[in-house]
Amino acid sequence: MWQGESTISMHVTVQYGPGTSIAFISTNLIHTRTEGDTLPDITCTADCRPDCTFVWTRPDNTNFSVSPVLSLGQLDRSEHGTYRCTARNEVGESTISIIITVMYGPGSSILLLPQTMSYNEIEGDLFPEIICTADCRPDCTFVWTRPDNTNFTVSPVLSLGHLDRSEHGTYRCTARNVVGEAIKVNSITVQCEPRPHPTMHQNQMIDLLQSDTLVLHAMFTSFPAPSFTWTFNSFKSEHSQQLANGTDDVLILYTFDTENISARSVVTRQHIEEEWFGTYNVTATNHLGSTVLSFKVREIRYPGIPTNLMVICTEPNMAEVSWIGGGDTQRYQVLFSDDRFLNSRHVSPSLIPIKADGSDVNSVNIDLNGGRVYLFKIAAYNSYGNTTSADSVGCSVREECSCGTDSMFIAGIILMVVSLLVGVVIVIYVRHRKICCFSEQHTNHDKYQDIQLSDQVNENRNDEDLRGHGEVESFSNLNHYEELQSSISGNHGTYINTALAGED
Repeated sequence: MWQGESTISMHVTVQYGPGTSIAFISTNLIHTRTEGDTLPDITCTADCRPDCTFVWTRPDNTNFSVSPVLSLGQLDRSEHGTYRCTARNEVGESTISIIITVMYGPGSSILLLPQTMSYNEIEGDLFPEIICTADCRPDCTFVWTRPDNTNFTVSPVLSLGHLDRSEHGTYRCTARNVVGEAIKVNSITVQCEPRPHPTMHQNQMIDLLQSDTLVLHAMFTSFPAPSFTWTFNSFKSEHSQQLANGTDDVLILYTFDTENISARSVVTRQHIEEEWFGTYNVTATNHLGSTVLSFKVREIRYPGIPTNLMVICTEPNMAEVSWIGGGDTQRYQVLFSDDRFLNSRHVSPSLIPIKADGSDVNSVNIDLNGGRVYLFKIAAYNSYGNTTSADSVGCSVREECSCGTDSMFIAGIILMVVSLLVGVVIVIYVRHRKICCFSEQHTNHDKYQDIQLSDQVNENRNDEDLRGHGEVESFSNLNHYEELQSSISGNHGTYINTALAGED
């Protein structure tokens, strides 16, 4: 007998919390952005039964969104940090974190401590340290720049110690990171007495010709700006004269550069005259002191032409040369030639200085090879150039003699005795000196020409190589006369020989 069946159903609901199922749809757990960038929405998910609710927590631990979606939009530096998403139901909860890095440059946060923007100090004062700060992410590096735009310290601290005038000017602190940079500026005024600029020499020498234009540049470092006074002392007078703008062809200009604390004064004097050669002094003065720069302005005076040239050749292998010195001459040199200065390079091996006693008559003996005719000239030198005598004088230099001896005299006596015996009187007179060597005086004016250095040699010969040396190396190897040129000088080309033949 069928008795039947019955069924009963039961619905079972299994609840569970989010557990490890919580995750972000985006796989990145770190997002790095620059301030102002827009961050895409970030969605938090979890498998829960019953469904979870989602809460986002800010970096400051405050809750701000009951939603699985984090939507920050355009980022601000305050939104930097770690964000947490919490999924929660009645079974349990789970939390997952994401890091958002918001980078920003120093911007307007840069600051100097102390906040003084300008300092007014005196040279030698101890300057306080200045610290440069800025809010940056990532951290900034700091660079201080000098007034001359060179970087001198990679540090937030400016430390100058005792101030020097070279430290006057504007200083810049630059704060910099990968996002950007910012600059903060302050200025330091260093008061100092006038001092010649490093490019200036204390005592300058300037050489000019008469009628040239004189230009003197005087530059000082000074703060505050100095006043200038120009004075002049002639070489011929001890009287000091103050120069005024617009008088005696004087023009005075003045400039001052505040940033470089450099003051310049320029004096121009046109068509300089003989009485305007001398010492020019400029005095720069401010309330801290004064200083002086000096300029010696000298006249260019080329050496005078030696005159009264005379050559005497009475001794063998030697010539005695004498002359009267030319004005403004410092040294002389004897020039001589045995081929009328056509190819000769002969020159006496030493420079002859002017006489200390001021005498203008000079004389020197020159050793030469005998048996030749030489022409002589005198070259005069000073620091500005050289010149040569207008006259050239010739002389025949004698050779060393092979003369009779005392034995010849004895032989003569013996012969005289023999001659007496045979009735023949022989008188023999033997001279001991100068019996074999003789020459005659010549006055052939047409044979020799006046020889002078070419203009190019006169102009290019620089006495700088000669100055300060009593002697110079032998000139025998120098092409000292390669540019000699001849010019007919009438009766100036004389030939003198004072060696006379012996008398019978």
